[in-house]
Amino acid sequence: MTTLLRPQPEESIHSVICRYHILSGGTSGWKTIKALTECRGYISHSGLPTRLSRLTANIGLAISPRELIYRHSDYALYAHFLSSYRRRSLEQAMTLEGATKSRLGLLRAHVGANEALRYCSDCSKDDLQRLGFSYWYRGIGTPGLLVCPRHGSPLQQAEVDTRFIRALSLPRIASVTPLESTQAFQALLEVARSVALLLRRPTHSSIDGDVYHRIFDELGIRTRNRRIRQREILRAVRSWLLPVKHLAPYDSLWHALDVERDWTAGLSDRRATFHHPLKHIILWNALGLRAEVVLNSASLNDMQLEMDLSVNVPDERILRQSIRDGLSAGTSVNAVARELGCSPNTVTAIADIYDIPYTRRTKFLHRKARQRVLAFCQDGHSTSEAAERFQISISSVNRIRRKDRVTV
Repeated sequence: MTTLLRPQPEESIHSVICRYHILSGGTSGWKTIKALTECRGYISHSGLPTRLSRLTANIGLAISPRELIYRHSDYALYAHFLSSYRRRSLEQAMTLEGATKSRLGLLRAHVGANEALRYCSDCSKDDLQRLGFSYWYRGIGTPGLLVCPRHGSPLQQAEVDTRFIRALSLPRIASVTPLESTQAFQALLEVARSVALLLRRPTHSSIDGDVYHRIFDELGIRTRNRRIRQREILRAVRSWLLPVKHLAPYDSLWHALDVERDWTAGLSDRRATFHHPLKHIILWNALGLRAEVVLNSASLNDMQLEMDLSVNVPDERILRQSIRDGLSAGTSVNAVARELGCSPNTVTAIADIYDIPYTRRTKFLHRKARQRVLAFCQDGHSTSEAAERFQISISSVNRIRRKDRVTV
């Protein structure tokens, strides 16, 4: 079983689960997913899945969770735009448990966080002839990826419903009509090839504001005062989006240019937060840049030159026992997290799953304290001033005001 389940090149983790389900003779996909991940609501077709430590152990794969993350998930697509700390945080959430998409900020990226389950009929045909079975490829469900980077054929979308998850089937061959070589098709093909390149390239480089500033200098987009010609960039992005603005998610990005005109500027801002890789790819193509040029210009990440995939991540049982020992000794959640090198959310999540008792920070304010907050607000002070004065959050002040109907 383990030999048969050796993940194929670029195979997704969802595909590995599907093949295990078929080879083991499973009758219910829900039961298979729950047995492998020990979770009922597990979304197996996500590009950034979690609980990979349990998955590899329960299937009996001969590879580490880290290798699954690097070679069989969409981690590499996002890691090129993350700092060292956020890379470690994302890898930790995928290995154990955590909200991967909210940690990246994908929920507010104008692109959407829902990943469709797509496949290329030509790729499935080649796999059947070469291996005797087809499989799902990683990265193929990325928003904005509508054509196959290898064949240029339109991707087929599988309907993910209750019946599909119960079956956990592999992709099938479907008849497709080749796309005409229009301007929109060429734009979609460049996006697909850029996504494929980002997934293949090692993630030891980081594409940040400094990389963009060097590229802008070469293109003459920065002035003598070191300011970026944002209007020129905005015109180029509009021109690129025009042929595909009727397709999702490009329609959302097109309308966002009128509402939030600075999302193009935020891509090259050294202080800006994470932006979806699709936005970066659009910027590259709008400026006539190839993905290879940008990646070669990327600065060396301070994390490491090359991560050894043969090194396993810490065993979850050891981590769980360390958390139990620390919390039982009366150590705070933050102190345990610092000692183990993980986030406090990871500590509390594992403690909640395995019923490990720990002291929760109380959010209760007694009646006299609430009265002092109300009196301070009634004197004409703002919410932020009240929060700073009483060392509580702004949301706590707002809750107190709403409960007692006090306006400032």
